[in-house]
Amino acid sequence: MILGATCHAAEDSFTAGKFWAAFRDAVLSNEESKLISMIKLPLAVHGVSDNTPVKYYDRSEVPQLFHKILMQTEYLPVGNKIVPKTVLGLIYDKKVFPPEDLQAQDRFRFYQLEFERIKGRWFLTGAYLEE
Repeated sequence: MILGATCHAAEDSFTAGKFWAAFRDAVLSNEESKLISMIKLPLAVHGVSDNTPVKYYDRSEVPQLFHKILMQTEYLPVGNKIVPKTVLGLIYDKKVFPPEDLQAQDRFRFYQLEFERIKGRWFLTGAYLEE
C-alpha cells in the first residue's frame, strides 16, 4: 500500500513538472492559443488586498490581462540587496519544476500565479494583479 502511494506521488510531481515545462515554453514563446488551453476559464484574478473582490476574465480578456501579470515586479532578497524581477523573468529563470516545489498533491503557487490539477490535468486557475 505504501509503495503505491509513493509511486503516485512521484507521478504527480512528474506531471506537474511536465506541465510547468509546457507552460513555461508557451509563455516564453508567446504562444497565445497554447497558453489559453492551459488556463481554467474564466480565470480568477485576486487583487492586492483580501478585501478586493475576485474578478473573472474570459478567453478574450486573458491575453492583455496575462501580459499585465507577467510584467508585475517581485522584489527578491539577494545577499543584502533587494532585487526587482518581473514575473516573466522569474518564469524564465525557473527552468525545472522539482518535486519539492509541489506544495500539495494537486496545487502549487508560483509568485503571482496559482495552479491546480483538475480531473488529472494541470491548469493555471488563478492569479494576483496589483492594480
